[in-house]
Amino acid sequence: MTYLNFDRVRMEAATLPSTPTLATAATILRAAICNAEGFGELTFEHTDLAKLYAVLNPPKRAKTGAFDFSWVYRATAKKDDPRGYTKHVYCDGMNYIATDRHRIHIIPCPPGTASGYYDRSGALLPDPAFIGQFPDYMREVPRTESRTRHVLTIAELPIEGSLYWDNTFHDAYVLPNGALVDATYFRQATNGAKTVVAYLSQEIGQSIRLELPAQAVAVIAPVKPKAEDNV
Repeated sequence: MTYLNFDRVRMEAATLPSTPTLATAATILRAAICNAEGFGELTFEHTDLAKLYAVLNPPKRAKTGAFDFSWVYRATAKKDDPRGYTKHVYCDGMNYIATDRHRIHIIPCPPGTASGYYDRSGALLPDPAFIGQFPDYMREVPRTESRTRHVLTIAELPIEGSLYWDNTFHDAYVLPNGALVDATYFRQATNGAKTVVAYLSQEIGQSIRLELPAQAVAVIAPVKPKAEDNV
């Protein structure tokens, strides 16, 4: 019986990015079999393991979806949060907005839409006073004139696999300025689009602004996994 030590692959792959070809992966796969009967434990470079891990865990390709109220709702908090505004979509009379404090989704609302908080179904909450005041979200939306404009082909973006933060493993897209963006947040924001316009700062710790179809805008804070957490 031959086994592939996926724990070893995961630990090593977490240390660096990778964009392997399938031919390279096939060669690596043959070299990365651990504890094969009669061979003992083989040794191999962590660069090879990272490439292997990336190929064995390809990014999920989503179908292009609509940028509408349901897209905005994706940015609400899914866990218990003491701040009620993170659990609902807000309308300020011009836009629908949602945020979980790590990202923001924004689209223009139809003319005449009442201001206030909306539930998942799109119904206006009759008494939003218990939720509190929605924050000044425009202060968190980067201005385009202060950033460099990039047209990103999403399928060509490199991915760093198995980064560790918030007590679990994540994948992150690597943007042209070196910033790491949570892969789940990025896929939900781009919603299956093949290309996206991104406004990036030279400082990788600054939020990323994405311009999307239907005048939708997404803002995502980059992740900052600690080196000692990547295990």
